[in-house]
Amino acid sequence: MKRRYNTYIFFLSVFFVQILLYLVVPPYDSRLGLLLLGTMTLVVCIQFYFLLIQTLDDVRVDTELSILNEQKRLKDAQFSFLSDYQKDIQKVQTNMTKDLSHFQMLLNEEKYQEAADFFHKITDTSRQEHFQPCCRDSLLNAILESKHRAAARHHIDVTYEILLPNDMEQSRISQADLCSVIFNLMDNGIEACEKSGAEKPFITLTTVIRKGFLTIRMCNSKNPDTSFRHKTTKPDTLGHGFGLSIIEEICRRYDGVCQWNDCADHFDSVVLLRWS
Repeated sequence: MKRRYNTYIFFLSVFFVQILLYLVVPPYDSRLGLLLLGTMTLVVCIQFYFLLIQTLDDVRVDTELSILNEQKRLKDAQFSFLSDYQKDIQKVQTNMTKDLSHFQMLLNEEKYQEAADFFHKITDTSRQEHFQPCCRDSLLNAILESKHRAAARHHIDVTYEILLPNDMEQSRISQADLCSVIFNLMDNGIEACEKSGAEKPFITLTTVIRKGFLTIRMCNSKNPDTSFRHKTTKPDTLGHGFGLSIIEEICRRYDGVCQWNDCADHFDSVVLLRWS
């Protein structure tokens, strides 16, 4: 509303300048006319300055609002993943109880060969379905597992090397910010792998703490014909266009840096955050 008001005043001032310019040209020119013309020109310049400042301020507010909305969407998704993760654990526990009961029944009936075959079957199934926790943070583990499963649906090989201390509460980095960084990195990596055209697309995600800084590095496949342009390639750009901006904002809050390295057929993302 304020910007619209300033716009009206600006164009109204320009209109008056045009009238004065017409009036002060010979033979109607006068010192008073020139003074009015100069005054109105100054007013136009001032109005233009305030209009420009207001426009830039509105753009900044709109961008911050979009980032906040995206952060809310990410947090909602993260907690949804955690809820699904807990449901999956309960389902696995229920199935495991049934399998163990059946295995015990085979042993009681002295069907040892069937028991051995069934034991190998349930261990193979458990090895394929179970995700080994990377740290004690249940929300982060839920995100890593959900992204691992999402990547598996697109035949993307995912490797995690997550080295984090057990006392994560001692870190300056909040759980929400750390999860947002991981969530966005994996989301971008899966998107790039889907479009890479590689026979064996891959994602490797590693974390390590050195000299008080947490280093998060992700390497993923990408299409060599597509150059990095610091924006998403998803059609829903309004909902997904702020992933990198969120990571960069989190880096600034924790005295960190981030690097995006386009290496033709793969992409390297490096994020440093002050841990303590």
